[in-house]
Amino acid sequence: MGEPTRLIYNHNFHVPGKSMIEKKVYFEENLDFLRCSLIHEPRGHRDMFGAILLPPVSPEADIGVIFMDGGGYLNMCIHSSIGVIKSILEVGFYPTAEPRPTITLDTPAGLIRAEAQIVDGEIKRISIENVPSFLYAADCRLSLPGIGDIEIDIAFGGNFFAIVEAQQLGIPLKKENLDQLIDWGLKIRESANREFFVKHPGHKGISHIDLVVIHAPSENPSAHSRNVTVFGEGQVDRSPCGTGTCARMAALYHKGRIGIGESFINESLLGSTFTGELVQELDYHGFRAVIPRITGNAYLIGLNQWIMEQNDPLVNGFSF
Repeated sequence: MGEPTRLIYNHNFHVPGKSMIEKKVYFEENLDFLRCSLIHEPRGHRDMFGAILLPPVSPEADIGVIFMDGGGYLNMCIHSSIGVIKSILEVGFYPTAEPRPTITLDTPAGLIRAEAQIVDGEIKRISIENVPSFLYAADCRLSLPGIGDIEIDIAFGGNFFAIVEAQQLGIPLKKENLDQLIDWGLKIRESANREFFVKHPGHKGISHIDLVVIHAPSENPSAHSRNVTVFGEGQVDRSPCGTGTCARMAALYHKGRIGIGESFINESLLGSTFTGELVQELDYHGFRAVIPRITGNAYLIGLNQWIMEQNDPLVNGFSF
């Protein structure tokens, strides 16, 4: 849905760990050169995502996934998960069965259940049932030079997000304003992590606000909202951001603006959309949480085989 995801699959990968979070940490500490080589230039670009496919840790899962981007690693990524499901079905890593094959992914954020709708051999759409999502803190005040006083929500939708209305920043969500939106998004994230301590109640390794969602009403009458998601070292999600959509819905649900069974259509700057739906409410370690479902699709654009010459001074890639 706009954001490229590079899937990395190798039978020889040995990534130890008793959980997917431990595997993510091991990969980051010992195999990060692969992320740099395959996501950065000249083989990739700073705004793309990647996903490492591994054997799962949980016996309930079909495949394990570690998510990465140009700046590091994330605990969950829905647009990448949609890309994973699309790819393993199309390439034949996993058998297809019409009309709705289901696949369970083991991710650092938890187990993710995916369902593909297949009609006459064609994948029409893919739905991801996400981990428990919840509003962590509401109406948190920040004071930022050049911006002034703003209020943000902090919510979890697979990653921790700072959520802010574009109106508070006084700038429309337009492509021509992207540099300014990125700059302010990074400042908001830095300030939010400095001022507010976050800790996931079920995963001790998740304790940082990784992304910032800047949102505004959509001009598309079929969409409820339009957003820009800033992450990494100043990258921007080209998709509507699935985990960000889940965080938005969790915050809206807590504030009584959306109900169980209701849909929420979120739009990217490209005009692509994800359709979100709240499946159920649950008590999650004392938080009033929801299980969101995100529906979208992905499209294959290539199969790659990369060469890394050891005498290449830029073998690990570069980014600026």
